[in-house]
Amino acid sequence: MAAKLWTFLLGFGLSWVWPASAHRKLLVLLLDGFRSDYISEDALASLPGFREIVNRGVKVDYLTPDFPSLSYPNYYTLMTGRHCEVHQMIGNYMWDPRTNKSFDIGVNRDSLMPLWWNGSEPLWITLMKARRKVYMYYWPGCEVEILGVRPTYCLEYKTVPTDINFANAVSDALDSLKSGRADLAAIYHERIDVEGHHYGPSSPQRKDALRAVDTVLKYMIQWIQVTQSKDN
Repeated sequence: MAAKLWTFLLGFGLSWVWPASAHRKLLVLLLDGFRSDYISEDALASLPGFREIVNRGVKVDYLTPDFPSLSYPNYYTLMTGRHCEVHQMIGNYMWDPRTNKSFDIGVNRDSLMPLWWNGSEPLWITLMKARRKVYMYYWPGCEVEILGVRPTYCLEYKTVPTDINFANAVSDALDSLKSGRADLAAIYHERIDVEGHHYGPSSPQRKDALRAVDTVLKYMIQWIQVTQSKDN
């Protein structure tokens, strides 16, 4: 989860799928280790899922990370809208001298202590306070009680989610949004990052991981189109 390979964030406002009287829905996908050139114009020719999303929405040319340009600080910047020095998530590895506790990315249980997360309020906590429902899948920190609040549902990160895990999470998130069980669904996926670091950003393994995500995105778009057609 190091940040030399950047993160790719997809946000889908799904109000166009359901009647205008319904609350607006939001689906967020956080794809770790995602370089901007992975979906260049040439690359999109063989990535129909990503291509459809780009054609329907907006694709930025680049993203400047917050400082420090590390994973967890920038995840929290994305969800709080604040710089690292404000939300206080300032590294992937931290030590608190007052409690003598350490924050280490991965599955270190001390990293789930609220003291690391209470510096600012992330979007999912704001929604919970507004009595909205939030479903989160493998999202860093979703299992933490932040400012005394937890999301409606959190599928906790325990190991690198597989392609099947990701596909199942997207399917469940869409169903949760459609059924009214969730107003926000957020999914974190790490395999692109893992393959990029282990084998290199130009490796067949990294490209295979990207194609696997593209297949899920293609299914997601088809699901939305079918749902929209049925509702109409």
